Amino acid sequence: GRDVSRWAPRSSKSAAGGAESAAVGSTPTPSRIRSKKEWLKFMEISLFQGNETPKIERCVLYPYPDLKRIWTRIWVTATQDEEKPNLEVIVLNPDGTENCSVYMMAHAEARAETTLHMRAPAPGSTYRVVAEMTQGVGDEQHRLDRHEFDLILEFRNPDSGEPGFGFGVDWNEIERKAGGV
Repeated sequence: GRDVSRWAPRSSKSAAGGAESAAVGSTPTPSRIRSKKEWLKFMEISLFQGNETPKIERCVLYPYPDLKRIWTRIWVTATQDEEKPNLEVIVLNPDGTENCSVYMMAHAEARAETTLHMRAPAPGSTYRVVAEMTQGVGDEQHRLDRHEFDLILEFRNPDSGEPGFGFGVDWNEIERKAGGV
């Protein structure tokens, strides 16, 4: 074995019992854990914010070059709730009528990706996009989050750092990264 008598104590207290007295009433340390249950509790790392309300954190849309399809990605708050949120993205025509939409029921992932297919696309026109998060179904359904923004139907190249459409994104940062700056 190794001689550990010269190693510095792990506490600012003296090595003669001070570390034990400092630990009383504090978070358990591996040396104080006595059962498997205590060990699992000690090792638990939560990936969720327990008090955070589910919301849409970011939403990005990029029209494809043919302007008939729109690549869509949504990031949502990670949650451990049993009831997963519903996500809906609606594209409204310039006159306010619905052009296309997608509804993802009880979506369990922190990121959703889909392609929207435009009906009778009008290049250069401004469309309204609605991104909504709800929970429940039927009469029990309630809104958790909703965002609206404009989308001009024109090709934007994400590979060259051109800004897309949406919210929650620093488009200047994307442009800088694509430019290698």
